[in-house]
Amino acid sequence: MSSFKRLLAGTVCCLLLYTGHAMASDKPLQPAGLEVTTYLGDNQTFTQGDIISFLLTLDRDAYITAIYVDASGQSYQVVPNAEQADNFYQADLFIPLPANDAGFQFRVDAPYGKETLYVFASDRQTALPGKPRQNGLLKPDWPLARIRNAIRQQSSQYFDEASVSLRTQTRTATH
Repeated sequence: MSSFKRLLAGTVCCLLLYTGHAMASDKPLQPAGLEVTTYLGDNQTFTQGDIISFLLTLDRDAYITAIYVDASGQSYQVVPNAEQADNFYQADLFIPLPANDAGFQFRVDAPYGKETLYVFASDRQTALPGKPRQNGLLKPDWPLARIRNAIRQQSSQYFDEASVSLRTQTRTATH
């Protein structure tokens, strides 16, 4: 292979790793038995003013990272966050998100549309770069694919991921 082709291939690989689009390693990892839903179940519609709560379950003790993407495409790191740095959760429990004593709630407001909570579970804690927001949540510095790959790469025994999507809408006037 020519020097130019090697240089080009190396540059492309570095760019893919940097942007988070490269395939995660092929190391065999076990699942953590992660499941997530809303308190009303999957594929629900929530109306302006509703408060959304999520429920997680795990088959193994794990470190959790949860990223919420709202209808405008903005991402928020829900767990861990500035108020709750401890993201280690025990297996075989129903875990509310946000926690009952969290300093924030998911209250439905504009913009409306599809919103998704992505949750990653690992046997290792992964520190991710982000900026604190007023509500204690973090604004991730990385795109979702890069976050997923970073957590998977840090995992040594198990890694799992789950997501739940929902719709939000404005409250309609009743006559």
